[in-house]
Amino acid sequence: MNTLYSKAGTKFFFLECKTLKNIIPTAKDICDTIRRYATGLGSDVVFLSTEAPVRFFLDGTVYVAKKGGTPGGSFLFCHQEH
Repeated sequence: MNTLYSKAGTKFFFLECKTLKNIIPTAKDICDTIRRYATGLGSDVVFLSTEAPVRFFLDGTVYVAKKGGTPGGSFLFCHQEH
């Protein structure tokens, strides 16, 4: 699930963070998921913070990643930082 949205000037997207069953993703898991997403886009990603909440620079925009969902089926909500 890699969808990019833009609403009223705010960019955001959702990523699925796959971990082992019943394990909450760590900040490292989140960074790895974002890195794989950026590689798939052919973009470079620069992490501004590798601790929760993870902040990163992608395609000229600074994003904040927040986790949601359930353990083992977590989603990342990545939204533009204001």
